[in-house]
Amino acid sequence: MKQLEWFVTGIVILALAVVGVLYLTSGQSPEAKRAAERKATVSTGIRAMLDELSGLEIVTMVSGIQVAPSEWDFRGNAAADGRTEPFYGVAELVCDRIQSTANCWRIVTLERDGRTIVQREGVTALPSTEPAALSGSSTAGQAAPLRTGGTAPAAQQPTVESETTAPAAPAAPAPAAAAQEPAPVLWRVTGATVNGRAGPGTSFPIVARLGPEHRLSRISIDEGWGHYRVLSPAGDAGQEIWVWADLVAEAQ
Repeated sequence: MKQLEWFVTGIVILALAVVGVLYLTSGQSPEAKRAAERKATVSTGIRAMLDELSGLEIVTMVSGIQVAPSEWDFRGNAAADGRTEPFYGVAELVCDRIQSTANCWRIVTLERDGRTIVQREGVTALPSTEPAALSGSSTAGQAAPLRTGGTAPAAQQPTVESETTAPAAPAAPAPAAAAQEPAPVLWRVTGATVNGRAGPGTSFPIVARLGPEHRLSRISIDEGWGHYRVLSPAGDAGQEIWVWADLVAEAQ
């Protein structure tokens, strides 16, 4: 009987040891847990930024790998006209540490269904269509120099005035040619729907929804945010809004 008790006790101890080993080996290591939490924070921050700035109606999105010291790629699907379109891009961390808030991230590149929406800074830009300002000056009224060593041409001979002849009134100088003003630069948003805000940041409320048909004039740039005035359509003309400058391009 005593041997049976010892045998049963040994079996129980062995089973508990096996369970403990399985529990320890099946759980994630602290490094793996930190990596998973870091990736989740990156994905949440990038998605929040895309919701604020890109105009994408995101259906699914995942963040991929770290492609540079402060850059991560991302990919997913967005709703468009009753179907889904794939998108892909790269986002940059602009805060001193990884955070899940939208204002800590910015779009570096963004492609939607094979179309480039945002292009990385530093690429060759299209030639500007702005005409150069023309400046002109009139040479009318300037006297031709006399040739030395000879008689001046008859047209240049001074007229001898009599004492009773009144001096001729001086000719009025010809007006200088007016400089041609350069055509104003028009701007447009590059996304299907882009948020226009009341100030330079995602903390400011949305005051307008802009599409490709809107034409804007730029007032200023403030830390990546552009201050614009809406020129058309007529219903929105005169409104001043702020848009992330990477989402705006010159209208062709």
